[in-house]
Amino acid sequence: MALTRSMAAAADEQKWEIVAELEGQRSAIISEIFGKSSFQQDAGRLAACLREVLTFDRRIIDQGEAGLRELNDKLAEFGQSRRAQDAYQDASAD
Repeated sequence: MALTRSMAAAADEQKWEIVAELEGQRSAIISEIFGKSSFQQDAGRLAACLREVLTFDRRIIDQGEAGLRELNDKLAEFGQSRRAQDAYQDASAD
């Protein structure tokens, strides 16, 4: 859960490279947990933890998608500004 919370904090700060790095670490830990023979004994507690992880993951994904939409909007604005500047320069050259 500590890694998941750190991932959420990094997502809040738009530090996606850190989110990806932490997710790799978390994935290895989750795989290790499911490989242990004591998994059956702790199944209820692990299920609750995984539900919480999934809730955080949905939040992180939503933030990432919002960030992509924002970037796309900025790129579109940049493209419009560039086209307007080019049109002005073309008109000035005539």
